[in-house]
Order: sequence, then structure tokens, then C-alpha cells
Amino acid sequence: MTSCEVRSLTAKLVAAVAFVALATGCTLQVAADDQALAYKLQPGPYEVIAIEESVLHDADRDKDLALRLYVPDATERFPVIIFSHGGGGSGDGYEELGRHWASHGYVCIHPTHADSLEARGLRWEIGPVREMMRDVLTNPEGWKNRAADISFIIDAFSEIETTTPDVLGKMDYERVGVGGHSFGAYTSQIIGGATIIPPGSGELINYRDERVSCILPLSPQGAEQMGLHEDSWEDLTLPTMIMSGSEDKGALGQPPEWRMTPFQRAPEGDKYCVFIEGANHFSFVGPQGTLLLRYMRQDVDPAEQARIFEYVKIASIAFWDAYLKGDQAALDYLASDALEAYGQGAVTLSTK
Repeated sequence: MTSCEVRSLTAKLVAAVAFVALATGCTLQVAADDQALAYKLQPGPYEVIAIEESVLHDADRDKDLALRLYVPDATERFPVIIFSHGGGGSGDGYEELGRHWASHGYVCIHPTHADSLEARGLRWEIGPVREMMRDVLTNPEGWKNRAADISFIIDAFSEIETTTPDVLGKMDYERVGVGGHSFGAYTSQIIGGATIIPPGSGELINYRDERVSCILPLSPQGAEQMGLHEDSWEDLTLPTMIMSGSEDKGALGQPPEWRMTPFQRAPEGDKYCVFIEGANHFSFVGPQGTLLLRYMRQDVDPAEQARIFEYVKIASIAFWDAYLKGDQAALDYLASDALEAYGQGAVTLSTK
């Protein structure tokens, strides 16, 4: 390690220790350790109630929408996170994220969209997966329905509370975040204000829901796919954190850097990009993603994937705390080098 690298690492550690001291009121007497650098990596103070299935009926679309919920076991109001699954997935996925966020004081709602293979009684086999991916990439009606699912859930907050006793009185309708992975990242982008031009239409469409406070797209799409274009993000003014990684190629073979387009093209102000070395498209799913890759006969290191998922949990809860709870300590963490220091060179957190 060169002297410049030593000075750089030392500066990051000092900045991180200063952040911890400022947030906790402690004096700078001990060196920073992993726990000090890892914002809320451990489960939070709330026990979590998992509600396996709640079903809403959208009369306008004559559609049932299944939800899985993770709810703090406490009698107070919490911000709401709606998390949209990847293409072909379901609301049963991403459990570790939902539980982690709920343990830190969020009502988490995971819908199952119409493209779910499981909901259609199909298996993750080559034929169904190829057909599903073709539909995901080329069907504007599917894109529209995904956005409509999110807005419908927000419309139905009071119904969710009254029909699900464990949720009653716990949802703060004024603090709503939307996140998603892969096709869910696309869903969160368009519900947050990214515009699309469906192929062959020439029509600029905006599905933004003004009730959404911030968005968290994990492994998002860039331009020239699914109606997204070079100016799609010019009006994306909501606080936004995207995540991708060095092994996270696009569905059509685009390089991982392509996924950073939403961060690069969106206007400045409350924008974050977390880029993780070694992260692949399923690294953001958690342990289920590692199992899926093994099922697909891809060689992955479970220990490395577990470490990558730690960065996902840390960055995401800091983002939600900052923009759904207005937590100054979370904002300070995102402005510091603490996550990069914890990642020891594996994570880059860019802001603008």
C-alpha cells in the first residue's frame, strides 16, 4: 500500500469515527470498528410480524393483487415501503430486506405482480422464463400495470389497515417509499417520475405518483430499453438511491455501467449511487438470490454474496431513514465515507 493510499484510508476512518461521535455524543477515544461503520446492519428494535398473504381487489381493472407484509409489532405509525419484485418473481421474495426494514420501524408491502411465474403456476424453467422476459422487455401494457399496482396499493392503504388487524393504525400515509429490484427497479423509476416512450408510439408517458416520497431502484435499467430514453430522468426530482455492481449486466448484454444511467441523468439533489465490486444481478435479492444462481448452475461464493448483501442492507436502511424519517444521523452517514471504509474498497457511494 502506498503512502497516498494509507493517507486516504486513514482519512476515511477518521471521517467515519467523527460521524459516529457526532451522532452518538461520544468522544473520539477508540478506533472505528466494523459496527461503527455499518449503519444499522443488525436487526432493529422491533419484533416483526410477517403477514403471508393479504389480497386486494381492484374493481377498475377487475384484478386481485396479492400482498405480503412485514410489520413492526408495536402500536405506533411507521413510514411505508412498497417493494416491487423482479420479472417473474413474487411478493414472497426479498424476505430478508422486508424483515430488516420492518425491524427498524417500517411497514413493508411486497405485492405479487401479474408477471409472476409462481402466481401463474409456472416453474423457473427455460421456456417460461424466456417467454416472461420477452413480455417484460416488449409489453407496454405490463409496464403500465406495474405502475398501476403501486398507485392502487397507496389508494388502498385504509382498506389494508381495516382488513388486516396487525396493520391497523401503523401506516403513515404521508411517508411512502417505493423500491424494487430489476423489473421492480423499473417500476420504482416510472412511479417516481422517469418518463417512457413506448416503442412505435412516439408518446411521452409519465406514471409518477405524487404521494411517493423517495425511490430505491436496485439493479435499474438505463436508456434504450423498455421505453426509457436519454431524457427519461430529467424530471426525476425525488430522492433516489440506485444500486448496481461490477457483474450486473443488462438483460440485453449492456455493461454494468449502463445501470448507472438513472443516477447520471437525473438532476442534482438527494441522488445516490451504490456500486459494489463483485455484485451480480441477484446479489440484491439476499440468500434466495444465491440459491437461485446455484439452481441456474452458476458458481458463486456464498460468503462473498453475504458480504455484498450487507452493503445493500446498510445503504438501504440509511436511505430510508434519511428520506422517510428525516433522520439527520442517516443523512450524515450517507454524506460520510463510512460505507466505503466498511467495504474496504468493494463499495463506492457517489452522491450529487
